[in-house]
Amino acid sequence: MDKIKEKLEKLRIESDANLARAEKAETEVKALKETISKQESSIQTLNNKVSLLAGDLERAEKRADEHKQKKAESENSDAVKENLERKIQLLEKQLDDKERDRKEATEKSRELSIVAEKHERKAKQLEAEKSDLERQLADSAAKYATVKAELDQTLKDLEGLIEQLSAENPHISFYKVNVDAATDISECNQVRAMPTFSFYDKGKKTHDVVGADIKKIKLKTAVLGIVIKSPTPTNSGYLSLTSFGHLTEHSLDNVTFSNPKWAYSLDNLDDYRIPPGMTDSTRELLEKYGIPLHITKHLQEFQRCSLQYKTEIEATEKEMYDSLPGDVDLAKAAQFMFKVQSPTPAEKLAINEILMKGTHYQVKLSNEKSNPLFIKRSLEQVQFIESCLDAMQSRDNRNSKLINFLSKIKPVIIATRSGQLLKVDWSDDDLDFINFIKDYLRIGPNQPAVETKIITVGILKKLGLYSFYPSQQDAIKLLKEIGVFTPHEDLSLYQYNPKGYLGHLEYLSSVGDIATQEAKDEAALLVNSGSYVYENSASRKSSPTSLESKPLSANQEVQEYVKKVVHSSLPLENYPTSDPTEKLRQVVSEPVYTIDEPTAHELDDGISLEETETGSWLHVHIADPTAYILPGNKLANLAQIRGTSIYLPHIHFPMMPDVLSNELFNLGKSPCALTLSAKIGEDGEILDYKITPSILENVKITHYSSVDRALENGSESTLDNTDISRLKKMHELISKHRKSRIRNGAFIPDQIDLSIKVDEEPLTISLRDPRTNFSTPGHFEKNTITVKTSSSVRSLSHQLVSESMIIAGRVASKFCQDRRVTTAYRHQPDIVDNLDEHGYHSLIPTVEKILDNVRSSIDPDTGIIPIAVYEPLLSYMPPAKMIMKPLGHFSMGINGDFNGYVKSTSPLRRYQDMLVHWQIKASLLNEKQPFSDSQIVEITERMNEITGSVKSLNKRSNRYWLLEHIRRLCFNNSVDNKSVSVLGRNSLEPYVNDGSGPRFKGVVVANLGNGNVLVNLPEFGNFRSRCLVDQQPPINSEITVQVEKVIPDIGCTALGFQIMVLYPWHNQLDADFHELKQFHAQKLADYHQKKLMKLEEIETLLQEGKKKK
Repeated sequence: MDKIKEKLEKLRIESDANLARAEKAETEVKALKETISKQESSIQTLNNKVSLLAGDLERAEKRADEHKQKKAESENSDAVKENLERKIQLLEKQLDDKERDRKEATEKSRELSIVAEKHERKAKQLEAEKSDLERQLADSAAKYATVKAELDQTLKDLEGLIEQLSAENPHISFYKVNVDAATDISECNQVRAMPTFSFYDKGKKTHDVVGADIKKIKLKTAVLGIVIKSPTPTNSGYLSLTSFGHLTEHSLDNVTFSNPKWAYSLDNLDDYRIPPGMTDSTRELLEKYGIPLHITKHLQEFQRCSLQYKTEIEATEKEMYDSLPGDVDLAKAAQFMFKVQSPTPAEKLAINEILMKGTHYQVKLSNEKSNPLFIKRSLEQVQFIESCLDAMQSRDNRNSKLINFLSKIKPVIIATRSGQLLKVDWSDDDLDFINFIKDYLRIGPNQPAVETKIITVGILKKLGLYSFYPSQQDAIKLLKEIGVFTPHEDLSLYQYNPKGYLGHLEYLSSVGDIATQEAKDEAALLVNSGSYVYENSASRKSSPTSLESKPLSANQEVQEYVKKVVHSSLPLENYPTSDPTEKLRQVVSEPVYTIDEPTAHELDDGISLEETETGSWLHVHIADPTAYILPGNKLANLAQIRGTSIYLPHIHFPMMPDVLSNELFNLGKSPCALTLSAKIGEDGEILDYKITPSILENVKITHYSSVDRALENGSESTLDNTDISRLKKMHELISKHRKSRIRNGAFIPDQIDLSIKVDEEPLTISLRDPRTNFSTPGHFEKNTITVKTSSSVRSLSHQLVSESMIIAGRVASKFCQDRRVTTAYRHQPDIVDNLDEHGYHSLIPTVEKILDNVRSSIDPDTGIIPIAVYEPLLSYMPPAKMIMKPLGHFSMGINGDFNGYVKSTSPLRRYQDMLVHWQIKASLLNEKQPFSDSQIVEITERMNEITGSVKSLNKRSNRYWLLEHIRRLCFNNSVDNKSVSVLGRNSLEPYVNDGSGPRFKGVVVANLGNGNVLVNLPEFGNFRSRCLVDQQPPINSEITVQVEKVIPDIGCTALGFQIMVLYPWHNQLDADFHELKQFHAQKLADYHQKKLMKLEEIETLLQEGKKKK
């Protein structure tokens, strides 16, 4: 590159010199032409004079002839004659003079002609020299243009490569530096040639790549590492050693490929050299874990081989796409491409890179990194992606669909930013791009997929309106600015979720739309024409004709989806015209109390008390949808597709249509119930149990607040004394059971419950295929966010309901064990046993100490544990899971004779609970269980996935709306409002503190190091955030904080970005914000002053060195 620059500089100097000579010659030619022009004018003047003299001579000769004639006529006149002679002599003299002048003029003219010819030849010579110089200049310019074009193309290719690498490696930040403008950076990095690529890890340079060696650059950006430390109960991250000799901390989300136990079979290398980036502390750590230093050389060789394999077989992706039907995992793909049964790890990595970045497959997001599954794209998707890539690479793309889409949305974005509305209609081609951008949001943040390249480089960067290196946040902003997403859109439904994506919901897929509508139609038929109704305990009325269950779906897309997810070999059944368990049902005449919120619609449980001579029975009555729906009914299959109801602050997705709960299954509407009963002894243990289908004759709908007043005060206007007495006796029973569980090791932490509602619910969300943009882009709709906090563990009514449901779960578990009913049990292992099983022996003393502290802090009356004492135990607590055998539940204190716990109390909103009801009823009827062991296992696995996804979705959605609530509080400078609406200009703006925002009380719960602490905000349900402090405050101390920044859209992602930055007031709690700003400004000024003094000191030393030299 330096030689090219030198050659260009020489050509430029030579060209300038030639140009100067040409200009000088052109000036001389111009002067000569002016001289010639003047001489030609003089010649013309002389010629004119000669012509005049010739005329005079001719006239003189004529007069002489006349005089001669007169002389002849008057010879006698001598005087006249003499006079005439004198005149003739005078005329002859004049003629002689004129002849002499003519000869002189002719000679001078000839001399001037010679000079003109000479100048003409000189001019022609100069003209030729000028042409030659111009030709040389043109040749130089052509050479310069060629070299410059080559350089520009090289730089363009490099820029394109950087954009591609940036899109393919979201975990790497790329920065372009102009070394001419930033000489200090080039000197600091010792840049000696262009281009130079410097690679940094944690602020330290690892290596350079000099020149446009694309292969070498790609090799350096794809970082390979070997895991040094895996996650522990107290640290969820990995510590890995890279091929450069650096240690890096990361999460599983940062990993795109793994090969277990790869390092165990490696031999030593003789030519090994320690990487320059490896520090002494790294070497010590490797020695501590018994890892040889030559492992980095193996990583480098492994990466080189994999890149070579990738180059060799990259073209076979299309062949595999055409040859293999359906999805492929990594092992199957490697076998096809390399034609071997057992591909090497390097071959697997090559295949993984090809498929992840290719156009024909899309990786299924999961924690399975060693053999990921790749979903086969449809032919239409492949063609769409390839057309986008062609448009990005083509120079003449005026008729490209991509360019047309960009031309359409750019003015919409500009109009939105200026507060105006530019209405547009979306074509089918536009919707393809819109849905493609939505799909991009569901890709993991570190996945080097082709979608990332097209969206970030081909769309966002092409528009020139977003970040220099665009991200998913820019894609979100784009969709809001063009009116595809509403300004208040909760992006939890669309964004990346490591737990899985709920793509079967309506609004998100055509399958979801169709299945939901078919479920609503089927539910309406069941309610209006197909069900039976119990009029009283003695008789019932059946419908005259049975309701025929229609085929699962007439839609081919839904049918294909159902085949993938529904696990049932049962034939399609008609809806029952009579109760399948009619003969087993027992009438419950005692009052049955349903306790819920006033806004609740799904009243799926109630409790009642029965006192006998031998003891007291607590009956838990569960709504019985299985009285109306059989396992093979269409509604049952559609319920299995959804798996569970989803409750988000702004929208509700019911497992089954709401009309069924509101009009048929609800305990307030239907008398049918499945009753799980337990006889509880004085010590709180369950002495006996039974399960009975029942008819409820006296259902009383109550609310938590009413029951709290009744239990606390002994009076409540909505309940009579008998009701209050029964409720108190039931609370005494469950309190005994609660204390029994606490004795067995149960934990009841004093945690704050957070409730977030967005009115009006359901809030309008964006359509999947919008035909036009929203009419109010950039403006917030008039919705209200309501945030409430409560402590359910201290509420007597909540205790009554939650403990009753635990008792019911234990009864269901005992029944299934005794009757050998196949079902899934909820199990949580003992915390110490779990550590021992997984090899964390060194942590056991610490955990046992925490356990002792937690148990000694239990309130003797309520059994409640202070949350600050309980929290240190959470990081070690193993997760609960569904298994196929009854084992204990550690944190619930469930063990002993009634070991095991089965979820069975929410069949209106959990398919797993419906399944348990069908299995239990089959056992009561002595019939074959409708679901086999293998089907239960398959269904349980899918329900576990759905539960994890829903839990993650709920968490992220609540976080989004809580951050949005806090953002509005900050814009309104308010701390008191629990319901806040913000309209107008603040609708899309993140909040950034300007010093005038509200202050909140926070509690320090942990020291994170580097001047950061973790702070709980109690009034927001103990929402947590980092807080930068100048001095470490004590744990559990209260500080006043102010929100520095809130970006709700990022807050609802799972990327681990810092969303809210809190900082305390400096010195004293009520210190002024500007004092804090001045404090930090002074620290910054001191730093710069020290830096300046250091630079001056270095400059002085350099000057002294020069003098000595």
